[in-house]
Amino acid sequence: MSAGNFETTKYQATYNVTQIHRIKIQPETRQAVMDNAPNPDIVNNPPGADVNNPITALSSLNRKSRGLRPRHVVCSWVSGRPSGYADDSIVRIVCLTETFYNAATVGRQINYLGGIVRVEEKEPERAR
Repeated sequence: MSAGNFETTKYQATYNVTQIHRIKIQPETRQAVMDNAPNPDIVNNPPGADVNNPITALSSLNRKSRGLRPRHVVCSWVSGRPSGYADDSIVRIVCLTETFYNAATVGRQINYLGGIVRVEEKEPERAR
């Protein structure tokens, strides 16, 4: 399920945080937000730096594919699940920056697609 077509944006690499790659994501990925009260919310915004690496991070790589598989969190729905998602559906959210990934600890809740998901697992970046 998606709120729209894929869009191209930027991804900060884990292997070297100065490396910025292109990545295609669904628009709701950038709209994922963690409440960080009393500090500002943590939003899954792309990094501010320009793309400086020609390799594209591929969010749809399977475990056997070659390329840069971005870090992401695996989540389950807590409340506000949109229609079209099964009760037990899993949501994978690509973390565009190290800051968002580090803040998304297991058990943390994220506002996503108008509902709330809970981080169940974190999967690190992989390069093959």
